[in-house]
Amino acid sequence: MNEAFEAGKNKSVAENLANSKLTQSKLKRLDGQIVRSVVTERDQKVRTMEDELRARFRSEMTAQELEQLELSEEHDKNGRKAGKARK
Repeated sequence: MNEAFEAGKNKSVAENLANSKLTQSKLKRLDGQIVRSVVTERDQKVRTMEDELRARFRSEMTAQELEQLELSEEHDKNGRKAGKARK
């Protein structure tokens, strides 16, 4: 956005240019608009395979490993909530 301001553009033009570059980089836009990304057939297959592996690994864990994993997941979840609350 600063580049656009320096080039003499007004605020709305600068925001549009910034949002365009963020969208192209697949990053979160300044205005919060959600941009749908294209998920290819290969991406879907990879996600399915990853989910199956996670389920298999989880089923093979001991009770202690499962407890540690659940604590870690809970910590991550609470960390994201705290981060959202700060914004």
